[in-house]
Amino acid sequence: VLNAASKVSYHPLRWGLARKIELEGEAFFKVTKGRRFVVKTAQGEVEVLGTSFNVRARGNSFAVACVTGKVRVSNPNGEQILTPGLNTQTNENGDLVAPYTLTTQATAAWREGKFYFNDAPLQEVFEEIQRQFEVRVQTSPEIANRKVTTYFEGNNLDSALYNVCWPLRLDTSIRG
Repeated sequence: VLNAASKVSYHPLRWGLARKIELEGEAFFKVTKGRRFVVKTAQGEVEVLGTSFNVRARGNSFAVACVTGKVRVSNPNGEQILTPGLNTQTNENGDLVAPYTLTTQATAAWREGKFYFNDAPLQEVFEEIQRQFEVRVQTSPEIANRKVTTYFEGNNLDSALYNVCWPLRLDTSIRG
């Protein structure tokens, strides 16, 4: 399942030899048993040792959540093995952080149109709103760098902006 502004590609002629997909953006995978299955991104690779997982690779951000089975996450700076409920991501240096847990609700919730952010820069939240609603959000750098813990649903732009901005006492306006 692909999230907004995401794409995958693969080589059909090589698929029989190596199940390898290139991902830009975010996707949830549920893989049937069989030969090795690899998701390659610009930031790292995920090798399936089990069946279902989420990968987000946007800009310099790279995060993987294992839902069922087991996956191996690697990049030039290291490797992590994830089992159900465990997540990893790259830090500002590109290193994979130690596996951590997230609630099942937050893992791949985007598939249900729900977007959770924990201590994330407001700019990251606005970028997701831009992707989901195909709009452009403008704000000042001092606001964009504020860290927030927030949530919005992807079915109504007004509601999403209200949920994110009202608790921060930020005014919004929509043009066009």
